[in-house]
Amino acid sequence: MKGIDILMVVILSLCGLVESSLWQQITSSCVKKEVMEARVFINQALHTLNDVAKIMMNMASYLKLRISLSVTLGHFQIG
Repeated sequence: MKGIDILMVVILSLCGLVESSLWQQITSSCVKKEVMEARVFINQALHTLNDVAKIMMNMASYLKLRISLSVTLGHFQIG
């Protein structure tokens, strides 16, 4: 697994904890508020990581295309 994949699994696990029965046992509204704020922050971080992953994949595809075109054009110039 890549580092970004591991981080996403951790974030999703933390989000799942909020949904679990443990969440039902929390009675303090102050703690609930903090957990909900943390969940919002975690979800925003997850979206940001997804965006970064998409950008990295697009850049990798672009670089592969440039390399492929360079190799193809190199063959035409040699011949």
